[in-house]
Amino acid sequence: MFSIVLATPGTATFYTNYVPSACYGNTPQGTIIAAASDPLWADGKICGKTFNVTCIVVKIVDHCPGCGGTLDLSKEVFSIIANFVAASACYGNKPQGTRIAAASDSLWGGGKICGKTFNVTCTGPTNPVPHPCTGKSIVVKVVDHCPGCGGTLDLSKEAFSIIANPVAGVIKINYVQ
Repeated sequence: MFSIVLATPGTATFYTNYVPSACYGNTPQGTIIAAASDPLWADGKICGKTFNVTCIVVKIVDHCPGCGGTLDLSKEVFSIIANFVAASACYGNKPQGTRIAAASDSLWGGGKICGKTFNVTCTGPTNPVPHPCTGKSIVVKVVDHCPGCGGTLDLSKEAFSIIANPVAGVIKINYVQ
């Protein structure tokens, strides 16, 4: 479970520092810069705005049917790009342990679910990974919101690995508050 509230998904391309630029003409603006696509451009109103962007080149080696995200990243990739002390929607920068989850839109309720705990049990696969369940259950605490998540709860990798084989990526669950 790694989500950033108020983030906007998108794509990135390689931008060569062209001068003159549409925003600043021939005045150099450094090298940590970007060009905005048509949907962002808004007749130049975006000039000077800054964006927090995380980039890493990954190689596609597999198919992830049913994955909620655009890419299912390896733990090594996540360790490079994820800020594990990133602020959560419920608790800001206060650590809440590793047995945590983010709530999907259907559970979020404007944040009323923050701090609630759920006993979660894997009930089966959602993809071709056979027998993903470990037979164990885990109690997780909701600490974040996962807007647009396909699942009900987005478990931390530590919580997920207790109840299922991480290779499965997505599983069917039963959960009780």
